[in-house]
Amino acid sequence: MPSNKAHPFPLVTSKRLQVREQVHTILSETAAPYWVRGIVSPYPEPEAEPDVPALAERIVLLGDAHPQQFHFSAAALAIGYELCRTGHSWGTNDNHSEARNVYAQMIFSGAFQANLPVARLFTDAGAGQIVKYEGRPYDLTSENLMLIPGPRAKREARAVAMEHAERLAWERPERLPAGVTVEEYLANLHQLFAYHDELAGILKDTGKPAQRNGEEAA
Repeated sequence: MPSNKAHPFPLVTSKRLQVREQVHTILSETAAPYWVRGIVSPYPEPEAEPDVPALAERIVLLGDAHPQQFHFSAAALAIGYELCRTGHSWGTNDNHSEARNVYAQMIFSGAFQANLPVARLFTDAGAGQIVKYEGRPYDLTSENLMLIPGPRAKREARAVAMEHAERLAWERPERLPAGVTVEEYLANLHQLFAYHDELAGILKDTGKPAQRNGEEAA
């Protein structure tokens, strides 16, 4: 469930994501929002991290009823941290199938009917598109996700997320960092998505065939 807890840390920007020391600060457990249940580095040594700081991965534990670890890039986590700054959150849900696959979910405060899988945000999934894992389950880094046709999907994921980010930012402007306006906050979210896409090379080809044994991520 979403909480009234604020995220008191400085705005995460694309410029900060280009500085390794800043990325380490952003990804530290002490700087994580309340809905992050745990966060660890998958790298044996700091030197093993990628040359592009925003592509550094972290393994993040999400969820209460369905706890699960997921892999995220720094750029993806930054999007989550900022989308949720005013009171939204990330958690987990399952698809209620026999396999009971757990997925990371964006939870919208005051609009639970709009909740959506976070994988749809990172692939810019729209109506008629679903997201599949290409390989490793629970890996939400962009290279492990692909878009394929799916008639069940009816919404443009990012448009929904931005709509509710804007709604809550106007309702709770006191949750924003000192001196940051709602307009600046929303512009920064757009910039974070653009930087994520620049790094990731978002898959737009919905004709790409799904792997026969691929698991659905959203």
